Amino acid sequence: CGRGECVFQPVPGLLSAAGQGIWVWRRVECRVVSVLRTCSYHSYAAGDARMFRWFAPKSRTPRTTKPGRDTTSSSQWTALSVQQTAQLLKSDPCQGLRDDQLAARRLESGSNTLASRPERSAFKIARDQFKSVIVVLLVVAAVLAYLMKDVVEGNFILIVVLLNAVIGFCTELKARQALLNLQGRETRVCEVIREGKSQPLAAIDLVPGDLVGLSAGNRIPADGRIVEGYGLQIDESSMTGESAAVEKDSGVLAKIEPTLSEMSNMGFMGTFVNSGHGRMLVTETGANTQLGRLGKLIDEASKRPSPMTRKIRQLGNILVIIVVVLCAIMIVAGWLRGVPGVQMLQVAISLA
Repeated sequence: CGRGECVFQPVPGLLSAAGQGIWVWRRVECRVVSVLRTCSYHSYAAGDARMFRWFAPKSRTPRTTKPGRDTTSSSQWTALSVQQTAQLLKSDPCQGLRDDQLAARRLESGSNTLASRPERSAFKIARDQFKSVIVVLLVVAAVLAYLMKDVVEGNFILIVVLLNAVIGFCTELKARQALLNLQGRETRVCEVIREGKSQPLAAIDLVPGDLVGLSAGNRIPADGRIVEGYGLQIDESSMTGESAAVEKDSGVLAKIEPTLSEMSNMGFMGTFVNSGHGRMLVTETGANTQLGRLGKLIDEASKRPSPMTRKIRQLGNILVIIVVVLCAIMIVAGWLRGVPGVQMLQVAISLA
């Protein structure tokens, strides 16, 4: 029942044969629900999709990538020399891009911003916490308990519902705040070299192939290949979790698949230049950066339930159906035996 009791205590005045029969049925019902729950978990663990096919993982259609420009990964840029990188980006490591190249690249790569989806209001987030079938069943049980003047049981059920809603609400707010923090790491203005001339530029207008100047105190506006560095040290704690700044240079890495912390010739969007100065050829912008990919993961995690959550919801729906059916059987059985309807309704609420 809702209070975790497994043995029904007969109310006074219900010691007749009908009352004892309901008491026995209550014990049998508790045992059946317990066995079904145990069997469900064990059958899913054993992969028995024939008996419990609703637990079987559904096949998913593999995702296909959309055709577009060559999205070379960061690990591939590290294995290229500065000249090879410039040739692949069709840029100049000393002069930067020409003005006649900008329009086509901006059209191809889009703006240098992190993708964002429309935010849900706090009211909508709170409202969504009450869409679960189990929550609806508990709310109905609480209303019936109040109508039966069972205030203690009604209060207990409402406390459980509100606690569940508060936990879900806080979890979603934290996920949304994490995404907003990532978007706040975007750089607003940076120094860019185009046709050999250094000029300030809004970071949103950067395109792959741009030559960006880096100096102490700057936030890196995009992912890029370091083409020169003089005592250049970058704080990448927001990306790798390492507290110590990483020294950067223009050398070629021999390792085929280095981790982010090992990419000593790459700069990443949202990280800080601690000391030194240098230059960087932009390789990725916006959602294609490492910061953009991290934002996508957080966004997907916040709006898509995990496999465990889906399984729990499925199990919850099954248990709700079982409880409703058993409540109906008990009410009908009690009515046929002449038990007062009020007492049977109290039993049904306790079961819910």
